[in-house]
Amino acid sequence: MAAENGSEPVRGVPDAAARLFTDAERLARSITREYSQGLALTELAETVAAADPDRAECIARSITDESRKAWTLSGVATAVAATDPGRAARLLADAERVVESVTGEDEKAWAFGCLATAVAAADPDRAERIARSITDEIRKARALYDIAQAVAAADPGRGERIARSVTDESLKAMALGGVAGAVAAADPGCAARLFADAEGVARSVPGEDEQAWSLARVAERAAAADPGRAERIARSVTDKFWKAWALRIVAAAVAAADPGRAARLLADAERIARSVNDEVEQTWVLSDIAATVTAADPERAARLLADAERIARSNADQHVQGPALRHVAKAVAAADPGRAERIARSITDEYWKTAALIAVGRVTAAANPYQAATSEGYHI
Repeated sequence: MAAENGSEPVRGVPDAAARLFTDAERLARSITREYSQGLALTELAETVAAADPDRAECIARSITDESRKAWTLSGVATAVAATDPGRAARLLADAERVVESVTGEDEKAWAFGCLATAVAAADPDRAERIARSITDEIRKARALYDIAQAVAAADPGRGERIARSVTDESLKAMALGGVAGAVAAADPGCAARLFADAEGVARSVPGEDEQAWSLARVAERAAAADPGRAERIARSVTDKFWKAWALRIVAAAVAAADPGRAARLLADAERIARSVNDEVEQTWVLSDIAATVTAADPERAARLLADAERIARSNADQHVQGPALRHVAKAVAAADPGRAERIARSITDEYWKTAALIAVGRVTAAANPYQAATSEGYHI
C-alpha cells in the first residue's frame, strides 16, 4: 500500500534520485486535474520502470484515465522487455484489454497507437496489424512511424516500406530519416537515398512552421551519418527556433571529430537563439547549447544557463515559466544537481514542478548509475 501512494523510496537508483522520484510521485498524486495527473504519472512510471518495475507497474495501474493507463502499461512493458519478457507480455495483454474497454473513438485510437508502438520490436507483424486497424489517420500515421523506427535496423526493407506508407508528410519525412540513420553504417548508399527522399518530403510539407519542424527533425536524423547534409538542411530552416535547435544537434554530432566546426555551429546556434521571441523556445535552445558545451567550456555553460533561467523567470505566466524552468533544471542537473533541484522546486505549477523533479532525477540517476539506493532493483 505504501508504494501505491508514493511513500516508499523508488528502488534501484541512487539515493538522491530515489528521493526526487518519490517526491515527484507524491506531488503528482496531489494534482487535481485528471489529465495532468495521468501525464505526470506516465512520465514517472516510464522513467523508473527499468530500475523498479514493480513500482512502475503499480503507478501505471493506479492511473484512472483508461486510455492513459493503457499507454503507461505499454510504456512500462517496453522498458522491461529485455530483462523481463514475461512481465512485458503480461503488461501488454493487460494494456490491450484496457484499450478494448475505452469508449471514446479518439481515446481508443490514441491508446491503440501506443499499444502498436510497444509491441513493435517484439512482434512487428502484430504491431503493424494494430496500427493499420486504427481509423484516425493521424494516430495511424504516428503508430506506423514508431513501428518503422523499431524495425529499421533488423529489417530495413520493411522499415522503408512502412515509412513510405505513412500518410502524414511530416511524420513520413521523419520516418524515412530514421530508417536512413538505422542503415547508414551498413549501407551508406541506401542511407543517402533515404535521407534525400526524407528531405524532399519535408520540403513539400505545407505551412512554414510545420515545414521548419520537419526539416529540423530530418537534420537531427542525418547529423551522425551525414553531418554535411544535416548542416545544409539546418541552415535552410526559416524558423529561428528550429534552425538554432538543429544547428545545436549537428554541432553535438561533429564535436569529437571536428571541434572547430562544432564551435562555429554552436556560436551560430546561440546567436540565432538569442533572437527567438518565445521565452520557452529561447530557454530550451540556450539550455541545450549549455548542456552541449558544459564539458569543454563550463564558464560559458554557466552563463548560458543563468541567461536561460533569467529569461524563464521573466514571464510570470506559469504556462510559460513552468516548462521553461523545467528545461533549465534538466540542463543544470548534470553539473549542479543541487541547483537543479532548487529550480525544480521553485516552480509553482504542480504538473511542471513534478515533471522537473522527474527530469532532474533521471539525470541524477544516469550520472551515478552504481551509487544505488540500498533496496533491490535494476540500475538505470
